[in-house]
Amino acid sequence: MPHIMPEENKPTAGFAGAAASKVPPRVTVASKADQRGTQICYYCCTMIIGKRYRVGPNLACTNCAAKAVERAAAARAAAAAQASTGPVVASAVGAGPVVASAVGIGTVDAGAVGSVTAPAGQSAGEDGAFVQGLVLGAAAAVVGLAFYAMFTIVTHFYVGYVALAVGWLIGKAIKTGSKGVGGPKYQVAAVVLTYAAISLAEIPILIARAIEHGASSIDWANMAPELILWGIASPFLQLRYGVFRIIGLVILFVGLRIAWRVTAAKRQVAASV
Repeated sequence: MPHIMPEENKPTAGFAGAAASKVPPRVTVASKADQRGTQICYYCCTMIIGKRYRVGPNLACTNCAAKAVERAAAARAAAAAQASTGPVVASAVGAGPVVASAVGIGTVDAGAVGSVTAPAGQSAGEDGAFVQGLVLGAAAAVVGLAFYAMFTIVTHFYVGYVALAVGWLIGKAIKTGSKGVGGPKYQVAAVVLTYAAISLAEIPILIARAIEHGASSIDWANMAPELILWGIASPFLQLRYGVFRIIGLVILFVGLRIAWRVTAAKRQVAASV
């Protein structure tokens, strides 16, 4: 891993966001305020563990900041090569001239190429990735629900921050199942599964509390539809016990936001020559 200079004014890294201007964004150590709390890396959309950095204006983890430094070094080397050799012009049969610069992507004579269509199996592949991500995300939601309910039943404490871990777990499971593919439908699925896991965990908690108080003869199976509806609404029903319970909704929203960010589509990076 390359050394990351912590000085505030040291120009270093470069992701493709600055490719158009040819000026790599700087990599600096994030401020003390950014070192606290839960933060998500702008580039890989994962929770940052350890020291945080800024690549330009964006928060980044150590791994992404290191990659930014490497890209900046490659860009400088390519720019030096271009200055000495100039642009490279290539020609392909029926494709017209292709002009490639040393950094980023050059221009292509599209007139001679014609229209380009996606492969026939691409749509099926995307659907398969979504299904695999959804299955793994649903499994993670069950695990998150069980963990949250069991922790609350055993300790008799409601720890809303568990929603943050559940959101991250489900988001990572979906991304793993889809092999890194993300986007709006993955984000919606992650948010729905996270909310369902947290809210429906109230059902086993309610049943355990009822049994503790001697209500062991209740036919819970016949009450399943009502229990499910009650569970879905439970985060908002908590407000009946005082306005201070709104903090639970705020924490739940943060957990949903983590799931949304983790399953976002990866930003496209211009290739270097």
